[in-house]
This record gives sequence, structure tokens and C-alpha cells, in this order.
Amino acid sequence: MASEIWAAELEPYAAELEPYIVYDQVEGAQRAAHAYYDDSEDLGRWAADLVAAASRASGLKLAPFDILPIQYRILMLIYRGQADTATEMADMMPVDAGAISRHVNKLVERGLLRRQRLRTDRRTVRLSLSEYGQTLVPQLAEQVEQNNNWLLSGIASGERRVFFSVIDKILSNAEKMDEWGITEA
Repeated sequence: MASEIWAAELEPYAAELEPYIVYDQVEGAQRAAHAYYDDSEDLGRWAADLVAAASRASGLKLAPFDILPIQYRILMLIYRGQADTATEMADMMPVDAGAISRHVNKLVERGLLRRQRLRTDRRTVRLSLSEYGQTLVPQLAEQVEQNNNWLLSGIASGERRVFFSVIDKILSNAEKMDEWGITEA
């Protein structure tokens, strides 16, 4: 009944909505389940799809080294001097601190990372690359660079610059959410 009312309300827009109409095989009736929303400009969808594709592709390149993409990111943050504690990494990555700690534990067990407690603050544990980690990270970076080049193949350098510039602006806007009064629910 509700779907019939919904369909009646949307009938004047049928020509525009035709590509989005879902056919209900059981009832044999048409209903516009997703007709009200065109996700072709849904930033969240595009971002999720891009992250999934890039992560899958880099995962394939890192698999021979038994390294996951998140572990690579942890190693690179330390290698570049951008972070040296799990807390700093949690602030920089869209991953909870518990997940980062589990991956750090695995990297320590494999001999890629070392932990060192601060004498001035025993609660703080600094992370650094072991010799093996320092040797492996450039090899991993080479694999990820090959992956990025493959994913970006066919895209002109000017298009790449625009793409990354737009992403940078979006991320900058996201950082300003508090300023704009947009807070967590």
C-alpha cells in the first residue's frame, strides 16, 4: 500500500526516474526505491569506492611482504617522522587506537618496529623502525608507488594535480567543521 502511494507521488517524474526504478519481482509492481537519490555525486560513496580500490590494489602489491595497507601506513608515518606513538597515528588515520595497537604489536613481533618507554613519562611509548624495518620500508614504498602509477595511468599530470588539489580542499573543509558549528551527533 505504501509503495503504491509512493509510486503515485513520483509518477509525474517517471521519465527522469526511469533509470532508477527497481522492479519488484514478487509483486510484479514497480517501485522507486532509490529514485529519490542520485548517488553519482555522493562524496562518501566515491571516497569509499576509491579507498577500497586503492587499498585492494596496494594490498596485492604488499602481500608478498606479508604487510597490510594499514601496517604500511604505520611504517611510513614512522619512517617519515610524522608520528612515533600509536596515539599520534590514531589522530592521523581513520582507524581506532585499538586497531593501531594490534597492528603495531604484529609489526613489533615481526621485528619491524621497536618500542621504547619514555623515562620522563612511563605511559608514553615511542615507536621506531628496527634495522630490518628501515631496510624494508623503501622496498614497500617502491611497490606502493608502482601501484599508484598503475591506478593513475591514463590520467594526465594536469588532471592529477587538479584531482589532488580538490581532495586537499575537501580535507581542509572537513577540518573546519568545528569552526562552522558542525559537531558530532
